[in-house]
Amino acid sequence: MIIKNLRIPLQFIHNSLPFKKFEQLSLKNKLLILFIFVSILPLLLLQTFSYYNSTISMRNKINELIHFNLVQTAKNLDTTLTSYEDLVIQILSDDALIEQVKKLNSTSDVERLLAAIEIKRRFSIISLSKPGVKCISVLANSSQVAWYDRDNNSGFQNIWSKYSDVTKSKVYRSSLHSSHWVLTGPDSDYYLGNEYHFVNIALKLLDWKSSDNEFLGIVVLSVDEDSIYNSCNQAMNDIKKIDSFNFIYDRQGRIVSFPVKKYLGKQIIRPDQMRSGNESNQALLKFIRQVNLIGNRQLIINRLQQGKNGWTIVNVIDQNYLFNQMYWMQRFNIVFAILAVLFSVMVIIYVTSTLTRSTHKIISAMNIAREGQLSVQVNLDTKDEIAVIGSHFNQMMIQLQQLMEEVKLATGREKEAEIRALVAQINPHFLYNILDSINWMAIEKDEHQISQMIESLANILRYSINDSNWVVTLQEEVEWLNQYIYLLQNHFEYSFGSVIEFEENILTLKIYKLLLQPLVENAIIHGFKGLQSGGIIRITGIRMGEFIKIVVEDNGKGMSEDTLELISMDLQERRSCSGIGIKNVSNRLRIYYGRDASLDFSSQIGVGTVVTLILPVL
Repeated sequence: MIIKNLRIPLQFIHNSLPFKKFEQLSLKNKLLILFIFVSILPLLLLQTFSYYNSTISMRNKINELIHFNLVQTAKNLDTTLTSYEDLVIQILSDDALIEQVKKLNSTSDVERLLAAIEIKRRFSIISLSKPGVKCISVLANSSQVAWYDRDNNSGFQNIWSKYSDVTKSKVYRSSLHSSHWVLTGPDSDYYLGNEYHFVNIALKLLDWKSSDNEFLGIVVLSVDEDSIYNSCNQAMNDIKKIDSFNFIYDRQGRIVSFPVKKYLGKQIIRPDQMRSGNESNQALLKFIRQVNLIGNRQLIINRLQQGKNGWTIVNVIDQNYLFNQMYWMQRFNIVFAILAVLFSVMVIIYVTSTLTRSTHKIISAMNIAREGQLSVQVNLDTKDEIAVIGSHFNQMMIQLQQLMEEVKLATGREKEAEIRALVAQINPHFLYNILDSINWMAIEKDEHQISQMIESLANILRYSINDSNWVVTLQEEVEWLNQYIYLLQNHFEYSFGSVIEFEENILTLKIYKLLLQPLVENAIIHGFKGLQSGGIIRITGIRMGEFIKIVVEDNGKGMSEDTLELISMDLQERRSCSGIGIKNVSNRLRIYYGRDASLDFSSQIGVGTVVTLILPVL
C-alpha cells in the first residue's frame, strides 16, 4: 500500500515540465547539472543562510548597543538640562533679584537703569557656577531687558537687540502661556565676526510674595549649543573608533544640535511627516545623505525621543565599518566558491567530453540525415559499444536510402492510379455525344423540359470530363451543383427543395472540382429516401481566416448512432469508408490536402444529417 501511494508523486515529478526539459538535455549537461545540484548548490545555500543569519544577529546586537547608548545619552542630556534648570530656579528664588525686576518694570528711567546694572552684576556671578552658560536674561513685562552675556559683555549689544519689543519674541510668547519649562532654539548671535549658537531655557518670573502671584517677566538662560552637543555625544566615547555621531531635533523637526553648525535650526522633517513613521524616516535619511558626513555608505540609523522635552536623539553609524570583516569573509568565500565551481566544471566537462565524443559524431550524422542527406556515414576510431552503434547506423542509412527511392516510385504510381480511379467513377465519356443528339431531337419535337434536362446533364458530364483533378472557383462549383440538383429534383418529382448560400467574398476562391457532389448525392438519395415532399437540402459556405467552411445539411431521415460512429472512426483513422460517396470525398481530401482538410458528420434519426467540410484556402 505504501509503495502504491509513492507511485503518484513520482509519476507527477516525472511528468512535470522541468523534468521533461532535463531529459532532453545532453549527457554532458545532465552530469554538470546533477553535480551542481547535488554538491555545489547545497553548499552555496548553506553559506548564504549562515551569512544571512549572522548578519541579522549582528545587526540586532548592534541595534541593542546603540539603543543602550541612546538611553545613556538621553540620561546625560537630562542631567545637563536639569542642572541648568536648577540654575534658573536659583534665580527665581532670589528675593533681591525679584525686587530689582520690579524696579525694571517701573516708569522711572533711573530706577530701570540701576536695576539693570544690579541684575547684570548678580547674573555675572551666577553664570560662573555652571559651564556652558552663554547669557542670562530677564525679559520684563514692560519690554525692558536686563542681561549678562559671557561672550559679549558690551553694554550696547546683546542677543535681544534684534527685537524691537522682546515681548514679541518667540521665547517670551511661548513662556507666557506655559506653566512649565520652555526650550527654544537653537538661536544664534554674532559678535566681533564670530557666530555663537545657543539654546534658551525659559520660565515665567512671578512675585511669590504678592497675593495674586504678580507676573514680572521671563527668565531666560541661554546655554551654548556645544554643551548640548557634548552631553549627547558622551555615550559615544566607547565607540569613537568607528564613524558615528549623534544629533538632536525638536518636536517640530528642526535641528537643535548638530556637528555642522550651519544646519542648526534647519527643518529636516515637516510637521505633517512627524505623524508618519515611514515618512519621517525617509526625510531623516534624505537629510543625512545630503549632509554626507560619513560618505556615501550604508548607514545604520537609530533614534530615541525624550519624554520630558520632546527632543529626539538620532544616532548615525557607518554600517560598512561594522560589517567590514564579515564583508571581507563573504567576498573571500564567494571567490573561493567561484574558483571551486570553475575547477569542478572544467573537470566534469573534460570527463564527459571524453565519454561523449563518439556520441556527438553519431548525433551530428543523425542531424544531417534528418535534413534529408541519407548518404551520410559515421567514421569512428574506437572499438567500444558506441562504435557498434555507429556501424549499425551506417547500415541503416544505406537501407533507408534504398527504401526511400522505392517509396517515392510507389507513391507516385499509387497517386496516379487513385486519381484515375476516382475520375473513372464519374467519367461516362461516350454519353456526352449521344445526349447531344437526343437534345436536338427533343427540341425538334418541342419537348423543351426534356431538352433542358438533357442540356443540364450534358453540362454536368462536360464539367466532370474535363480534367477532374483541376481546381475551379467556388462560383463554377456552385453553378454545377445547381444543374445537378435540378436533374435530381426532376427525377424525384420535386419531393425536395434546395438552398445554396455562399458568401460573396469566397466565390472567387479555388476548390478541387466535384468534391461536393458525393455529399449532395448522399443527402438526396439516402436522406430523402421514401420522402414524398418537404425535403430541404441546404448548402452554405463561409470563410474562417485561412480556411473555407462548407456545410451540407438536410432534414431527411438521418443516421443511427452506430452508423455515425462507424463513419467517424473511419475518418479519424483514415480508413476506407463504407459508402462510395464518402470514400470518394475522403480519398480526394487525403490526396489533395493531406491533414489540412477535415470532414465531419453529425446526424439524428428523424431530424437530418449535417456534413461539415473544412478546406484550406488554395
